[in-house]
Amino acid sequence: MSEVQADHPDAAHLISTARDGLANLRTFIGQHRIVDLPSQVLPTVAETPAFARAVIFGQLDPPGALETHATKAYYYITPPDPKSSPEKQAGLLAYWNRPMLQNLTVHEALPGHFTQYLFQHANPGWSLARKLAGSYTTTEGWAHYSEQMMLEQGLSKGDPRYHLTQLQDALLRDCRLIASIKMHTGVMTLLQATDMMQKQCFQSAAVAPGEAKRGTNDPGYYSYTLGKLEILKLRADAQKKEGAAFNLTKFHDQFMNSGLVPVSVIRREMGVEGSAL
Repeated sequence: MSEVQADHPDAAHLISTARDGLANLRTFIGQHRIVDLPSQVLPTVAETPAFARAVIFGQLDPPGALETHATKAYYYITPPDPKSSPEKQAGLLAYWNRPMLQNLTVHEALPGHFTQYLFQHANPGWSLARKLAGSYTTTEGWAHYSEQMMLEQGLSKGDPRYHLTQLQDALLRDCRLIASIKMHTGVMTLLQATDMMQKQCFQSAAVAPGEAKRGTNDPGYYSYTLGKLEILKLRADAQKKEGAAFNLTKFHDQFMNSGLVPVSVIRREMGVEGSAL
């Protein structure tokens, strides 16, 4: 990981590097038929607003489901604070190594959260309930599933640095599950959660405190892992049902055109038998 973390853009080129990566992902998705994107538009890549930087390292901020005027979606990335120590700035830049930046862009933008936004606005005929649905396990589960799925489909051409980073990020989501439950049932303190994030999840000292702190006001962040597992199970069951006729593009299109309702509802609408997990 230290070798991976040494390869990162400097602070001045952090946003432009993410913007270039976003365009490359759009090309890859089209060439490999990952999912049929309703639009080729991209979100605006920008620095995270100052008020949100305490607990957010990267985030998509799209227009609301019923918004009819605003059309811009923003993909925010938190840069190092120039007022912090050189060591802390270097730590955050190491976190923004190129494999990690790509993994985040997959999650937040393509084919992750921004793709969910594109499908939401490409389906004006959805019922009000479906338009406003926002199952945490579907929303974050899909974005987290995308990280693994994109590498499975050939993104980064098998480069082990990118696989290692994807696995580390998956481990972080596992530790979020543990922290969210244990902190909110009183068996783990914030300090213990921070220590776990750093020593067992291999998060840097620049990142671990924010990850643990987020769990204090977002106990549902266990949903990343749970939702990913539900989608992988649904995909496996669909493959078993359809056999040689199974098509990944069709599966992804069906999933996205269902909206952000719970995975159990999507499973039922797909006609795939079996339990979520």
